[in-house]
Amino acid sequence: MKGKFVCCFLAVLLQLLSVRGQNNPCVDTTGMVMMAGSQCGQFHACYSGILYKTVLCPEGMALNSTRQRCTVDAFDKCVASMTRSFQCPRDLERAFYPDYSLGCPTRNFFSCRYGEIETGHCPSGKVYDEGTDTCSAEVTCSRAAQCDSTTTFAIYADYNSGCPPTGFFVCLSGTVFANTCQEGLFYNEGVKNCDYARNIPCAQNVKH
Repeated sequence: MKGKFVCCFLAVLLQLLSVRGQNNPCVDTTGMVMMAGSQCGQFHACYSGILYKTVLCPEGMALNSTRQRCTVDAFDKCVASMTRSFQCPRDLERAFYPDYSLGCPTRNFFSCRYGEIETGHCPSGKVYDEGTDTCSAEVTCSRAAQCDSTTTFAIYADYNSGCPPTGFFVCLSGTVFANTCQEGLFYNEGVKNCDYARNIPCAQNVKH
């Protein structure tokens, strides 16, 4: 029994050590500590430089690094910070972008008008669909070209082609049609058209 326990302990230890590396958010930590993740509401449990696991706070809360616990005020500050970091294109009269700062799917979106930004929220039980710019019951968060057979018409950025994306795919009643913007242009999900890179803020709002 003792030998079995030691083997299990070593297996767990090796698994923990395997997450050490350049992408390890817990590097340089000492003892048990929680580190905020890349999304509001996400945090990493660390132990002396080792990433133990990545978890989510309860809905509407985020990690307060000082208090080392999830709080509502930390979530509000995180969302406000994400909103300030998103820059609306100045050349577009009207554009809508999903807010993926909290992950995907999301209820939140940005409305842009000549560089000015407003935030919007889908009602409870609905999420924002970037393909139709509407609030829907469910959406796919895959970067692959996937279309719901119930969707009559929608256009999605092909994030596998880079950021900003050069490609996009059109959904027609469940059938996928892949497209590529002409050289020098990129797909702008805010206006559902090919555009100049300066008008595409996707680097600030990557789909998770």
